[in-house]
Formats: sequence, structure tokens, C-alpha cells
Amino acid sequence: MGATHAENFQDSFAFRIDDQTLIPKELLSSQEVRYQDWFRKFYPQLWDVYSGGQYLAGDYLTAASSNMIHIDLRFHLSHCVLALRRYWDAKETGKHVCPRDLDPGHIGHCLNALDEWAFPEDGVSPKHNVWLEWVTQVCEYDVSRIR
Repeated sequence: MGATHAENFQDSFAFRIDDQTLIPKELLSSQEVRYQDWFRKFYPQLWDVYSGGQYLAGDYLTAASSNMIHIDLRFHLSHCVLALRRYWDAKETGKHVCPRDLDPGHIGHCLNALDEWAFPEDGVSPKHNVWLEWVTQVCEYDVSRIR
């Protein structure tokens, strides 16, 4: 029996839990593995979407009620710290994995989220919970930029 589409993807791509992104396995660094292991440990509900193959299922991805996943503020802030690390690493080395890693709009959003948490106007950091709408992303990359 042949491999499923999801199995073929899992053979070729690694999964970044924090931004729901598939990246070519050969571009997965040991640093990224460490962070993704942390996300897998503390946010297993996100890993379950990937490991169960739902991340490629059209009926799952188009049903707004089923692809909303409850997360907490720590998840969002942790993702933002990691996004800033990816941005920093890309700027320092000239190498990056995904175009989103260099997206000024995304980096600005993350800086604003961290700023709101670190410097709240009333002196109390927000503690709100968040719903994450699952959107699977696949990184397209230019191999010549990753040397």
C-alpha cells in the first residue's frame, strides 16, 4: 500500500508548531528542534493536528469552528520570542528558512505583543487567553540563499 499524501509530506518536511509551518527537513537546525520540542511538550493539542494529518485535510482547514485551537498568552509570547530569534539569526547570518521569518509586518506585530505584555499602561501584564486559527503554511525557499 502506498504512502498517503500526509506521510509523504512528513518524510520531506519538518513542522514548526509555533507558526504552523512546514519547512524542508534539511533546513531544520538543532536550535529549532529544541524550541519545537518545547512547544510539543506544552502545547500537545497543536502537535496532534499535525501528527493526525488534519493539517492537510481540506474539511478541517475550511471549517472555522474545528480549526480554532485554544492557546494561552504564553504560547503567543513564546512564538514571538522565537520569531524574533529567527529574524535575528537571518539578519546576522544572511540565511533564513522562510520568507515570513523576515516579514517586517510579522516582526512588528510580535514586538507590539511583547511591548504590551512588558510595559502595560496599568502596570498589570495581560493574562487573556487566545484562540489560534489554524492555517497550515509551507515555506518556499531559494536554496541559493541558504548556504
